[in-house]
Amino acid sequence: MKKTYIFVFSFFLLTITSQAFALSSLQFLEKCRKAHVHKKTDTPQKIVTKALDMGSCSGMVGGVVNGVNLVGNMLGRQGAIKKNFICLPENIKATDLLIEALGYIEKNKQHHNLAAHLSIYAFMTGKYPCDEFSGEK
Repeated sequence: MKKTYIFVFSFFLLTITSQAFALSSLQFLEKCRKAHVHKKTDTPQKIVTKALDMGSCSGMVGGVVNGVNLVGNMLGRQGAIKKNFICLPENIKATDLLIEALGYIEKNKQHHNLAAHLSIYAFMTGKYPCDEFSGEK
């Protein structure tokens, strides 16, 4: 009985905290768009903040791709799925992916209240789908 309460409380805590700290797609869009704009009047501190924001924006996109594909690779090895989720072209740059993801979020206003990682996932799986896994495991 005690284990059940601990499990329920842990599950409740995880769902509350993940939603409380998730950046919405609109917040992500605004943060990353502002980081692209540089003004002559920007202070050194503002320039550093914008550079850090650009890093976190690119990192969010890269984290979604890597995290989703890590799970996809594991499920593929188990035979649970026939193809991975996101397959990027060989020479694509992280900044290009970020710009494309921001454009997708901007156009899809119905996603603005979703967590940013869900919008990024929707964009990436739609734009860069994968072929089926080869027979190798």
